[in-house]
Amino acid sequence: MSVVPADGDPKASASLKLDVDESNPTTVDTSIRHNTPKLAAAVLSAKSRVPEANQLAALGLAGRALTGVSGATIVIADSGIPTAGALMAQNGLIGTATNPTQIVQQLRESGSIPTLAGVSVHWFGIGQTASPQTTPPGWAQAKLRDLWSQIIETGGGTVTFHDDPFPPGSPPPDLPAVTPVLFNEAVAEPIALVISDEQVAFQEDSSVFVEEAAAKAALKGVADQLAGRPHGTLYVTGCTALPPGADPQRMIDVATDRAVAVGNQLTALGVGNIQTRGYGPHCPGRIPDIGPDGGRIPQAQAQNRKVLITTEDIDREEAK
Repeated sequence: MSVVPADGDPKASASLKLDVDESNPTTVDTSIRHNTPKLAAAVLSAKSRVPEANQLAALGLAGRALTGVSGATIVIADSGIPTAGALMAQNGLIGTATNPTQIVQQLRESGSIPTLAGVSVHWFGIGQTASPQTTPPGWAQAKLRDLWSQIIETGGGTVTFHDDPFPPGSPPPDLPAVTPVLFNEAVAEPIALVISDEQVAFQEDSSVFVEEAAAKAALKGVADQLAGRPHGTLYVTGCTALPPGADPQRMIDVATDRAVAVGNQLTALGVGNIQTRGYGPHCPGRIPDIGPDGGRIPQAQAQNRKVLITTEDIDREEAK
C-alpha cells in the first residue's frame, strides 16, 4: 500500500506491506485488526508539501504503480477540485456550460489520461470542502463527478463515489495554500489583454515607471475592465525587447520585475488571483526587433515591450 498526498506535485509519502493470513476467516479478521493501525498511521502522517491540488497527477502516479496488478484498488479522499496541472478549476474550468466530455477528449489527445486498466477506484468526499474553499453548488458537484468518472473510465478503471460525510477536524499546521475556486453560474470568458509600452512605460532596464501617476491611471482602467468579467487565475507576463548585445536572462529578470510591478498595482486595485512571471524576449507574438545590420529596430522593440494579462497559461517561445 502507498499513500499519495494530492498536492501540487504528488509523490508517495508512505509505502508499506500489509500481510493477510488467509488460512481461515479468523486469521483474516486478526490480520485486518493488526493492519488497521498501521494503515491509519500512514494515512494520518501524510502531509502536502507543495501548494495547490493536482489530483490528476496523483491518480496517474497511482495508476502507473498498479500497472499489471490484478484486482488493484485506489481509495481517494478528496474534494475533487483541481487547482494545478492539466486541470485548474480556478480558471473557470467548472461552469454551468462545461462539457466534461470535451475536457476528457483534450486530456486524451495530450496523453494526460492516467492508465487505470482493471483498477477499482473508491472515491470519498468529492465535493466536500474546508475553509477557505466554499462548498460547490449542486450543479458543480455533478460536473465534478461526471468529469472524474469519465477520466477514470477512459483510463480503463471503474469508480464508485461514497457520500459518507467527513467528520469535522483540525488540519495539521502550516499546510501549503490551495487557491479557493469560485463556483457561480456566470461563464468565465477567456481574457487576453495587452498593456503596451505606450500605456505603461518603464525606465530603461528597470521596473520603475517612467511616469508613476500615468501608469497607475492606465492600470486603474485595466482593473475596471477586469472587475466586470468573471475569471479565475490571471497570468501577468512581462515581455521585453532584445537589444543588441543584451543578456537574455537579464531581460527575463527585468520582465519579471515589471510583471510584479503591474501585478502589485492591480492587486492594490482589488484584482485577485494574480500570478506574475517574466518571459523577457521569449514572449509569444514577438516580432524581430534587430535589423540585418545588427542594429535596433525602434518601432519593433517598442512593440515587444509589453505586459500580457491572460487567463490562459501561455508558453514561452524561442527568441529569434
